[in-house]
Amino acid sequence: NLNEPPLSRRLHVRPIMTAPGNGLPEEPPRDRLLVDLIHRAVLRMKEGEAGAEPTAPDVFLVNLSVCDASRPFASVVSPLAKLLDHLADRYGILFLVSAGNIASPLVIGAGDFPTWTDFEDAAPEKREEATLRALAANKAYRTLLSPAEALNVVTVGALHCDAASPPRGANAVDPYTSNELPNVSSALGLGHLRVVKPDILMPGGSEHVTWRSSGGALKISPGGRYGLKAATPSAAGGALDRESLSAGTSAATALATRAGHRIFDALMDRNGGSRHADMDRGYYAVVVKALLLHRAEWGERAGPLDRIYGPHGPGKHVARRDNIARLLGYGFPNIEEAIACAANRATLVGFGSVRPRHAAVHAIPLPPSLERVPEPRAITVTLAWFSPVNPRHRAYRQAKLEVDAVTKLDMSAGVNRLPGQPSDKSTPRGTVFHTRYEGHRAIPFIDDGHIRFRVSCREPAGALDRNIRYGMAVTIEAGAHIPVYQEVRARLAVPVAPAAP
Repeated sequence: NLNEPPLSRRLHVRPIMTAPGNGLPEEPPRDRLLVDLIHRAVLRMKEGEAGAEPTAPDVFLVNLSVCDASRPFASVVSPLAKLLDHLADRYGILFLVSAGNIASPLVIGAGDFPTWTDFEDAAPEKREEATLRALAANKAYRTLLSPAEALNVVTVGALHCDAASPPRGANAVDPYTSNELPNVSSALGLGHLRVVKPDILMPGGSEHVTWRSSGGALKISPGGRYGLKAATPSAAGGALDRESLSAGTSAATALATRAGHRIFDALMDRNGGSRHADMDRGYYAVVVKALLLHRAEWGERAGPLDRIYGPHGPGKHVARRDNIARLLGYGFPNIEEAIACAANRATLVGFGSVRPRHAAVHAIPLPPSLERVPEPRAITVTLAWFSPVNPRHRAYRQAKLEVDAVTKLDMSAGVNRLPGQPSDKSTPRGTVFHTRYEGHRAIPFIDDGHIRFRVSCREPAGALDRNIRYGMAVTIEAGAHIPVYQEVRARLAVPVAPAAP
């Protein structure tokens, strides 16, 4: 429905489901373990099989919109998730995995709406608040489906958003007043050891709901017509012009994978101003991973959710932020902003490797026009990597990377950490470090007008004796009249060495 241009390259497709017929849904082959099927499929792509050449050795983005409905996450990492973590680290593959769709109806608190008619006739704001409270109350029963809890993957939830035209269907009601919230059926985080999951939300259809039962407790589930227009097989076979609406976390993950393609195109666009067209292939996946999350944020929903989601009181800030992150992850990423700068916004992309117990330092130039002026400004920092895993250790993650400013950002840039995002205790738990800072203080620049970020590596799950590759993105933005892009680019220009006599 958005009429966007198609991708510029072909896709490598490996079917992993079979159709049993008789109207039954697709399923994995019954004579093969799914974990073995996916393992061999990746080996065939990257190394070859039975002496044959690898079928797709350059592929580094893999879409896996398959979940095991019989294996909801309950603190123990599933075998399939462990496999994806291993393959991501070994081959430098960015797996994009659907969070999963919860088929069971959502139980609305009896004190909110005893019947469907009450729910249908209520003010939209009241319906939204009741739905959000119900999701919070039922979070233990609507968790991620395997392998969405994997550490190294980007897990994608379904945002309540599409471009389909009304009508949405008889007796179907919109549970929200906004498209900045996840669908009712989208599985909730967190991941292993409370890692922020899902990582991001992408449009998965504006999911309206209808009643399943009432009396004692109102139960609602998806209903009506909604979703993302997509190609679909024809019943008779052979027709190539059939379309239908697709919805849920699988559709959202397809859009996230498409966004990864677009980010990579921008990185390789030397004529468009990119300085990364010659990047080592080994860094492709971690740089795209960083940029995919880089412009994600909670937006205006953070305030109302902070009020609705507990616990409240002194010392409860981290737990409350964790509960909001179950719903939103890091938020909905603005892909257009990730792949293009603006006059008042500059995004810098870097990459490197770091050994355990060592650190690397990156210097980020600030625009001179921001010095000593009380001008609003924001700095966003994203670090992404793939960690080896140790399934025998409780910590599981062997490489913990962190990024911090050598000089505190309130002193070097006049900004402080934004409240409406996952807490500073939550952000370092996974394989993405994503934080936004804002401020407007007039300060004198130090260190020749640079911010220096230190990337360090620790070993929380046993000794690690190798470098860990990472990708990093930093965005500096200010008011519309500040020439951020021009000034930062000028400061990054490498001087030409004089010709030898």
